[in-house]
Amino acid sequence: MGEPQATTAMAQLSRGQDFGAVADQYNPPGLLPPAGDLGWIPPGMLMSALDRELRTAPVHKVIGPIALPPQGFFIIRSTAGGRVPRPARAPARQLAEMLRPAQMRALASARPIASPPLSRARRPRGRSS
Repeated sequence: MGEPQATTAMAQLSRGQDFGAVADQYNPPGLLPPAGDLGWIPPGMLMSALDRELRTAPVHKVIGPIALPPQGFFIIRSTAGGRVPRPARAPARQLAEMLRPAQMRALASARPIASPPLSRARRPRGRSS
């Protein structure tokens, strides 16, 4: 979006209009998901200026307009505070129980590592036994 549209969009947001509705009004159709919701974005996936702003922005605070020539102006809002969603952790004992059968199968099917042949003991010369 251009600077005039970004300024108008920020004015609408500062008056309390819904972020998603304003995003739908200004985002090019089909370019971004509805309501401007990109979901969780891993660090480094956006242009560095946007990525930095997104990672440091307070949760739910609207930031912008951010100028990124030649792409235009951007308005962002973080909804997760830069936190990485993590799956629930299983207790260590439970994980060990789950891995034990796989470890046993791997050990049972493993081939012994070949070692280099041992040098043969030399017999002293001159005597035969």
